[in-house]
Amino acid sequence: MTDKTAYLVIKEPILNKLKAKARKEAINTDEDYEKDGSLLFEQITLKNDIGEDYEVDEDTNALRVWGNFENGLGFISIDIPIDTELMTQLIQMYVKKMNKIKTILEAAK
Repeated sequence: MTDKTAYLVIKEPILNKLKAKARKEAINTDEDYEKDGSLLFEQITLKNDIGEDYEVDEDTNALRVWGNFENGLGFISIDIPIDTELMTQLIQMYVKKMNKIKTILEAAK
């Protein structure tokens, strides 16, 4: 599996406000988290008020997704490499969707 690259900014004042709840979430999710002091921020919505929230880098064949955490905690950007196998799966998925659209359009004639 190819390594993924992430860029993460955490706002400490917000982190301090959310820390107790995140600690409880971690402990309730997995007892290993209790042992290592983990915090869990589960399913935080990303919002983006600066335009697009993704791009494809053709030089690295990676999908870059970014946004601000809705709860104000900070910002994240992650690069997800798209290898040949994943690219093939994506193309197959969209070909199926396009064929469905084509069938609907032909039936509507």
